[in-house]
Amino acid sequence: MRFGDYYAILTGGQIVGGIIVFRKGTREYELGRIFIEPDYQNQGIGTEAFQFLWATYPLAKRWTLGTPAWNVRTRYFYAKVGFVEIGEDGHGGVLF
Repeated sequence: MRFGDYYAILTGGQIVGGIIVFRKGTREYELGRIFIEPDYQNQGIGTEAFQFLWATYPLAKRWTLGTPAWNVRTRYFYAKVGFVEIGEDGHGGVLF
């Protein structure tokens, strides 16, 4: 846990997800993971979580992340919040 920043996503005082961020270099970060409990998905919580990240890391120049190629839902979501697919990782994943 000393290599990243960890955040809980709360709704009504209840933890419904989380975020893990890794610093990759000067003003460069990788979203290691973002997750929302299934019962709380499609309610705008993920989008709000990204608004939190942009506000928390205002000097970031570059963000990267990866997701499984088969997960069309997360690929759509990441594009919706501003990420662009840049390639594959060689292990069945897509890089943004």
